[in-house]
Amino acid sequence: MPDNPTPTHRTLKTWQKALRLLLDVLVLGAAALWVIMVSLDTLDNMTFGGTGFYLKVQFWLCMLFLVDLTVDMALSEHRWRYLGHHAVSYLLCVPYLVLFNFFGIVPSGILQFVLGIIPLVRAVFVLAEVLRAMDMERSLSMLGAYIVLLAAIVYFASMIFYVAEYGVNPGVHSLRSAVYWAVMCMSTTGSDIAEYTDIGKILAPVLAGMGLIFFPVFTVYISDAINGSSDQAQS
Repeated sequence: MPDNPTPTHRTLKTWQKALRLLLDVLVLGAAALWVIMVSLDTLDNMTFGGTGFYLKVQFWLCMLFLVDLTVDMALSEHRWRYLGHHAVSYLLCVPYLVLFNFFGIVPSGILQFVLGIIPLVRAVFVLAEVLRAMDMERSLSMLGAYIVLLAAIVYFASMIFYVAEYGVNPGVHSLRSAVYWAVMCMSTTGSDIAEYTDIGKILAPVLAGMGLIFFPVFTVYISDAINGSSDQAQS
């Protein structure tokens, strides 16, 4: 980048920032829409969307997410490195259900379940990418971003646990009980709801591990905020 950017260069940077902000807002709204649709579909019939309307919306949202990633890569100074770091995000944003439906492929067994939970995992990745990319001082505080990400992880884990355990586990009779299980697991205190399926048995230690990572971060943030306030008061 030149020391004294030309007017053309400054105009280009302005347009890049405007495009980046527009995509951030669109992707954040799309992620919220995605969560609402998947949640309603899960609570309705637990199929994660087999209707034509759902598939159409999923296709266009996936296209938006892929465009967002591609624009980010195009604006990056190290495009191949960006592609390598975001390969998983690209794979998650592929509309697998739409493609399977278009080619008349009917998944079964574990593949059907994996394809079912991909929309939930995709929403987590998209939300995390938006929070990382947006200017926190302008849009969200670090604490706000932390709380949003923590709530998203608990909610999506609850949805996956609910789908896997409902009808099999007598302790899981509603989404509320699944949310309770996820919160207790993440707090590392453990839940009185036992896991019956392999998915549940895998989720439990994963949530506990995330809790061991997230809660110390929260403690450090609060401590720094208190120490900063004390220093300002003394000065």
